[in-house]
Amino acid sequence: MEYCPYCAEPLTKSYKICPYCKKSLDTELLKQIYQPGTSSKVDKKKLLKIWFMEKSHIIYPVITLIIGFIIGSILFYGFAQAEFVGERSDYRNQIADLNKTISDNTNSAGSVQQNLENTIAAKDTIITILTEQNDILNRVIFFTRRLTSNSTITPNSAEDQDYYRRNILYLIRSFEEQQEKLNNTEYSVAKTYDLRSVPQFLE
Repeated sequence: MEYCPYCAEPLTKSYKICPYCKKSLDTELLKQIYQPGTSSKVDKKKLLKIWFMEKSHIIYPVITLIIGFIIGSILFYGFAQAEFVGERSDYRNQIADLNKTISDNTNSAGSVQQNLENTIAAKDTIITILTEQNDILNRVIFFTRRLTSNSTITPNSAEDQDYYRRNILYLIRSFEEQQEKLNNTEYSVAKTYDLRSVPQFLE
């Protein structure tokens, strides 16, 4: 039975590295450390090889750990990158949906606003027409009162009658023009006025 020259542990077979103390037992390699012809110059490559053999039980696990760490980092980065791309795509889709919703709401609000503006404009038109008609009726009443205050049954003179007739006919035409405009709107007239029946002598 052989024994390790370093730790004196029994060796059941030939080893290049002692399984106990991890020292090199490769005698041929140990002999090659010293170059022939000199007693002090050491072959550094052979010495490094022996050191690597003796430390292989540490070096290989460390290398394996480093390689595993590198591979794991690459895989983790790849998974993280894929997840980031997926999340970015989801965010882009959400942003697109939000932009579409905002655009639809803006268009809807613009349509509602336009409808309100059109309704207000139509109401303003009706109010303007009714105001003008009211003004015409007031003027008709004014001329009628003026006529009745200056005469009993008929005008004082032919000139007064002509003056009254021309003004009343002008007001009637103006009123009918406004009434025609009013009929073209959405305003529902509850009562109509026939101003031509007011003065009996306009024919």
